[in-house]
Amino acid sequence: MQPKKRLGDILLELRVINEDQLKVALDFAKKWNYKLGAALVANNFIKEEKLLEILSRHLGLPIVDLTSYRENKMILKLITPEIAQKYTLFPVSFVQEGPRTLLLVAMVDPLNLDAITEVEFVSNYKVRPALAPQGMIEKMIRRYYLGIDTDPIEISPDSKMSPYSELSVPLYEQEISFEGNESNIVVKKEEKRREVTNSKIVEFSKSDKVAQDLQFVAVVRLLIKKGLITKEELVDEINKLKQRKK
Repeated sequence: MQPKKRLGDILLELRVINEDQLKVALDFAKKWNYKLGAALVANNFIKEEKLLEILSRHLGLPIVDLTSYRENKMILKLITPEIAQKYTLFPVSFVQEGPRTLLLVAMVDPLNLDAITEVEFVSNYKVRPALAPQGMIEKMIRRYYLGIDTDPIEISPDSKMSPYSELSVPLYEQEISFEGNESNIVVKKEEKRREVTNSKIVEFSKSDKVAQDLQFVAVVRLLIKKGLITKEELVDEINKLKQRKK
């Protein structure tokens, strides 16, 4: 029997979160296209480890350690990359439950009956939902379905900033816009400047900020993927800019 209660209802019943926190998380999830669990974690209402522990205990679902995963091409072929990305899930292995062979699937949202139904339809196996950290599931999808071994830049949003804020904020000295492809980067100086620790910086146009953030994330990921820069070099440069801001 598949779980039917919604995640928010479960956490409210267990008094892990309150009504106000749930409302904030739901609004945040809707605005930034987040899953509820990810929105709760992003707003620091609950730690991801605690969330997985509660769901595992309350729903009777196993937590899968994907760090020890061994590739099984036959199982991977049971689910398309589109479905894996659409629902943020990853097929792990076959498990025996009595006489039946079930497909163990690590899911960000094991309460999503639409996801379970679609996986069962395309794979022709009954699904046994399991839990795993969202970041790890996304990493497995990138590696085994998309052929991308490079991890994306870590982004830790909060309720007062856009999900791309950690990447956009450190650009203190100049506004960067992108025209054409990633090889054509145009640096534009704005006329309005202000003094910060004796250094001049450019203020961003707020109306264009989200679009610029998205473009910046995309370009940096391409540069890392192509080996033109490393994550360590990027983090080092960001830290230097942060020090200059202080």
